[in-house]
Amino acid sequence: MGLATFIGGIHPYEGKELSENKPVQVLMPKGDLVYPMSQHIGAPAKPLVAKGDHVLAGQKIGEAGGFISANVIASVSGTVKAIEPRRMANGAMVPSIVVENDGEYKTVEGVGEDRDPSGLSKEEIRYRGSRRSRIPHSCKADSEG
Repeated sequence: MGLATFIGGIHPYEGKELSENKPVQVLMPKGDLVYPMSQHIGAPAKPLVAKGDHVLAGQKIGEAGGFISANVIASVSGTVKAIEPRRMANGAMVPSIVVENDGEYKTVEGVGEDRDPSGLSKEEIRYRGSRRSRIPHSCKADSEG
């Protein structure tokens, strides 16, 4: 039995000459960020923050609202500017949290730490997970970093 191969194959143009010798750049989000509370076919998340609250990167701002649902996590720090309906790509209007990015990217305690869960007990893992997901919406960022 012979080896199953294709003769010729497809070799599309890669078009990499403009970027192949350039370094990778990190682009940070700027301006207002909109977090839809419905990002899937399941139940929308329930907002955990209110207008005027300060949020941190890594903070849960939307709680899963049903069996098929997902938490919504802020990717930037800033102030909640509004909670209002916004149009999605599919045309639906969904409740959304608008966060005005402060450009400081302050994070929830523990984000980015090098953690090895193999040395933790079940109770420690549960505690660390629950402590990160239950930040009160009156939480204010440290002004000293």
